[in-house]
Amino acid sequence: VLIGEVNSSGVDEWSLIDATGQVIIPSHLRNASERKSLPDFSNFANWKEAVIASGGVARYTDNAGRELFGTYLPISTMGWTLIGQINEKQILQPFYTKFAYVLGGYILILLCILPASIVLARRVTKPLNDLTRRANVVQQGNYDEATGYINHGGPEEIRQLEQAFAYMATTLKTHVQELAEARDAAM
Repeated sequence: VLIGEVNSSGVDEWSLIDATGQVIIPSHLRNASERKSLPDFSNFANWKEAVIASGGVARYTDNAGRELFGTYLPISTMGWTLIGQINEKQILQPFYTKFAYVLGGYILILLCILPASIVLARRVTKPLNDLTRRANVVQQGNYDEATGYINHGGPEEIRQLEQAFAYMATTLKTHVQELAEARDAAM
């Protein structure tokens, strides 16, 4: 039952070792030729430290130089320890896969939103730039160019602002003409 639980949990390799670190039962995932070259767990200093505790998880490098995560369960009545280990890359692969999907999704959304935001920004900035230009013309005293209403098809608020500006420029032009006529009549 224990072997079946270990196997179904997705552990890459497992071994049952004695108190000296010698492998009693190797992982069933190994073939006969690999069983002859099983590591001697007694040489793993990190493993010894983890086994001294009451079981848990540790990260270590095996004899082949692979970064592994191991889970250790001491069987105190026998002095044995059950070790399940999995390659660090194998553990992190689902994270990297999901991260790549999320990052790809964000990039795709950005690529879709960026052109739309540029179009919307131009739709707002073009009428505002024109309104700024017309305000500068009024400041210089040229009311004729600023009095016409130009419908840029922008947002409603900007169209209302353009209409109000055109009305204000027309009114200002009329008042300036009336003042000039009154001045001329007074002279």
